Amino acid sequence: MKKNQIVMIAVLAVVAIGLCVLYFLLKDNSKLTEPEKAKFLTVASIDSSKVNRVQLQNGTFNGVFVKENGGWVREEEGVFPVKQAAVENIVSVIGGNLRAFSKIDKPADLGEYGLDNPAAVLKLYDGDVLLVELSVGRKHPTQQDRYFMKIAGDDSVYIVSDNYNRYLVLKREDFLEDIKLPYISDKTLLREIYITGQDVQPLHAIYDENNPYDYSSTKSFRWYFTEPFQTHVNADLGSDTWEGVIDRYRTVSYEKLVAFRPSDYARYGLSEPSATVYVRYAASVGTSEQDYTLHIGSKTDDGYYYARVKGIDWVFLMKEDTVNNLLKTDVSAWYYKTIFFPGINEFEKMTVKTPKDTWVFVGKTGSEDETVYVLNGHDLADEDREAWVRQFLLLKYRGISKEEITGKEVLSIEIIAKNPQTHANMTLAFYEKDESVYLVTIDGKTEFTIDVRDVNDFIDFMESFR
Repeated sequence: MKKNQIVMIAVLAVVAIGLCVLYFLLKDNSKLTEPEKAKFLTVASIDSSKVNRVQLQNGTFNGVFVKENGGWVREEEGVFPVKQAAVENIVSVIGGNLRAFSKIDKPADLGEYGLDNPAAVLKLYDGDVLLVELSVGRKHPTQQDRYFMKIAGDDSVYIVSDNYNRYLVLKREDFLEDIKLPYISDKTLLREIYITGQDVQPLHAIYDENNPYDYSSTKSFRWYFTEPFQTHVNADLGSDTWEGVIDRYRTVSYEKLVAFRPSDYARYGLSEPSATVYVRYAASVGTSEQDYTLHIGSKTDDGYYYARVKGIDWVFLMKEDTVNNLLKTDVSAWYYKTIFFPGINEFEKMTVKTPKDTWVFVGKTGSEDETVYVLNGHDLADEDREAWVRQFLLLKYRGISKEEITGKEVLSIEIIAKNPQTHANMTLAFYEKDESVYLVTIDGKTEFTIDVRDVNDFIDFMESFR
């Protein structure tokens, strides 16, 4: 054999040996990385599709669920909105998988496994036929996601998954369907907000497309207040503040459900609520109106409030900040400050009077059905009318006041609507109070203060119309 042939055979032999070594290494490695398959013991075998009656007893719940018309109902309570998933989990996850990781044959003491006083006892039936009965004990001391469990008629104790605890050790509330509280998709659908209660400044705001106190030509004032004021006061059309406020009332948010149809609402402070929020709204544009009433109860030690919605049998907890936000009625930041918006086509007559002078504006129909104004018997030029309107808009309320009138009247403005079917007549009067402000009444009721300088400037301007 030639030398080069010998070398070639040697090289091939080395390569073959290397491939064999690599094969066995890969083979052994594949065994090491192959996941270990879990092994389960079959505890019992039932046809879970036949289960139509579930009886469960634990430390806080004892009840029976029966399947009717494809859904689960609570046998003991006629009105009980059952959370279907909670019962289905018991039937399918537990009843459909009666398996264990391992078992303890014929234990001497069931108390060692918490089975002398089980955490839960479950019975699954097909009609009156008992399919299986099982008891759940305590948690495994070293394997925290496993529990001890026993089947009636079987002397063994089984070690099972925590599903047996998770789906069986439940409270009554866990079987109740989550409540569906009112939800208003768009704040433009809100129509009324009324807040009353102990230590709460009342607030009553109404949305009205035909607001009789809106004298603007463009119908800008859809929201107005009747409380805490004594008369109609419009919401501020030029600020986002009020628009942000009404957004709070589009829905009711809760943190935790507490009780369903309790025997005594007084224990939650809800037999005589500390505050009530009433909201009227339209479900959508053009639909009939709906409403909801939220009752606020007593405060808990950890900073929550009990609450409920009228007509819904749940008591729930709301955050203190959420409740405070709903009951905050700082209307001083929300009302329209200008005393009157003189839409020139909406009033028929306006009388401005001081102790010394009187100015009477009368609207009459012009040649093209336009309103022309006459001041003290003389036609008012367009530029004078526009200047007068601008000056009128400078009269703004400074603050809220309900003080008794003691000073003398310095100015009054009486407005007569062109169409009393759509607009309300009103009278504004200004009275001396102190050096900085006058008191303002609307239709004889004190509501506001106004800066003395603004009123005096307006009077000076009116005198310039002579």
